[in-house]
Amino acid sequence: MLRNIGKIWELLNKKQKWVLVLLLIMTLIGTGLELLAVSSINPFVETINNPNVLNDKEALTGKVYRLLGEPGYTEYLIIMLAGLITIYIIKNAYLLVLYNVQYRFSFENQRLMERELLKSYLEREYTFHLKHNSAELQRNVLQDVMGMYHTLSSGMTLLTEGGVCLALFIYLLYLDKTITIGVVAFLVLIFGLYTAVFGKRNNRIGMESRKATAMRVQWVQQSLGGIKEIKILGREGFFLSSYDRNSAAYAKRQRQYQMTVTAPRPIMEAAGISALLGIIAFKLLRGVNASYFMPTLTTFAVAAFRVLPSFGRLSGAYGAIAFQKSAVEEVYSGITKARNEKKEAGIQSKTKERIDMQEGIACEGVTFKYPESDKTIFKDVNIKIPKNKSVAFIGPSGAGKTTLVDVILGILSPVEGKVLVDGKSIDQNIDAWHNMIGYIPQTIYLMDDTIRKNIAFGIDDNIVDDNRIWEVLKEVQLYDFVKELPEGLDTYIGEGGARISGGQRQRIGIARALYTNPEVLVLDEATSALDSETEAAIMDAINSLMGSRTMIIIAHRLTTVEKCDIIYQVKNKKVTETTLPK
Repeated sequence: MLRNIGKIWELLNKKQKWVLVLLLIMTLIGTGLELLAVSSINPFVETINNPNVLNDKEALTGKVYRLLGEPGYTEYLIIMLAGLITIYIIKNAYLLVLYNVQYRFSFENQRLMERELLKSYLEREYTFHLKHNSAELQRNVLQDVMGMYHTLSSGMTLLTEGGVCLALFIYLLYLDKTITIGVVAFLVLIFGLYTAVFGKRNNRIGMESRKATAMRVQWVQQSLGGIKEIKILGREGFFLSSYDRNSAAYAKRQRQYQMTVTAPRPIMEAAGISALLGIIAFKLLRGVNASYFMPTLTTFAVAAFRVLPSFGRLSGAYGAIAFQKSAVEEVYSGITKARNEKKEAGIQSKTKERIDMQEGIACEGVTFKYPESDKTIFKDVNIKIPKNKSVAFIGPSGAGKTTLVDVILGILSPVEGKVLVDGKSIDQNIDAWHNMIGYIPQTIYLMDDTIRKNIAFGIDDNIVDDNRIWEVLKEVQLYDFVKELPEGLDTYIGEGGARISGGQRQRIGIARALYTNPEVLVLDEATSALDSETEAAIMDAINSLMGSRTMIIIAHRLTTVEKCDIIYQVKNKKVTETTLPK
């Protein structure tokens, strides 16, 4: 438990730690007010039960009575009632302020931690995303960070409620040692049994719940992402049952968890009241006068009203920390690894500069295989891509054409060799290298947003250049289509571009690649999914760019690359220059 809290503490920055310390101090003050509120009941009850206490020079009630000038008995009771009202108003007003500070700290820093975790995923190498399902990463960002702060708030609950219980225990011990020790010993025994039985169980349930959550997200994505094929093939039942199976597992784990954090409260209440009344019964049997219990029992009743829920919350907080253990470990691992990598690489900010390419691109002795794999995709590749020339990569499926281009793009790192631009490794300034690239994949990713935002992909609205958008729409022969739309550039195209045709989706993808006026244009089988007529029209648009940009084209259809200046064949782990058959 303390290890998890320690991991969270390690992730917090200096300001967050200071705020947390301030919160703890405020919590201690709140604990003091709680104790004051409970302890102030006893003098009032004692005064009603025994008015002679006002004449007791040693009693606190008598001292206050004389300090106020010895008012009348009824008047003094009214003054005491006014004091009690004031104490409870101040205490609860303070607690409202404390809760507000706690919630602000928790939710604002949860947002910052979610942002940092998502940022770490965005900045991780491409192979990281090849190895991790997006549903898992979504769960880590949206749920695990929440779980981590739930752990932190549970830790604060342990401290807060533990402090309240300890303060009241000391006060009640002063009033009656036998009753206090008996009741507290019984409650501690129940709490110890709870932690022993449910600690590891909650940890296991938490891990299984996280797994079920990721699978739920995954099956929702797959069900809605493939809706067209699902409806055509009539496979709704399969996807629904697959989701429901994982949803049932999630519901079961959540039910088990909620029971383990909810059950302690009624159990503690029953145990505490039973212990209290049992000890009183025992004392009565031993001959203790019943009148002795009146003020003590009243104070114990008020204290029990506060302490028993506290013990329930202590048990619930302990269960929550155990349940969220795997979530804390995942967030801690993701963020610390990203921070360490950034520290090793040094502080680097994104640059808007571009490499001033004069000669071209070259691969020297490039060998690649995927991490955790013994299979070499290609070996000792030595090729040149001159500036403003169009270069094609052809070869059978699975030969490594896309992988080679990914290495050239710099999103995959070779195990041997280098990718050079004008004789310098792209690793020296990878951002500047990416700034000069336009990329058109086979499947264009389109947001459920406007044409403008899909072309100016990832660029803030206030710096989007509409004139440039219209220019690239002319280049891809989509100008007339967009101009005739009632909303023009503000037309929403639906999720994945569902409201426009396949050819139009591809043209928007090309327009996106051209928007930044890249020096290097990469087409990864960008037209392979289109019909011949649409492909020919798009290739006309692409061919018109030849000579003005360096172009790298991957294609299966030889007609697509017949106008390229250089053609490389990727086959049997080798890359060789070739020509097309006449």
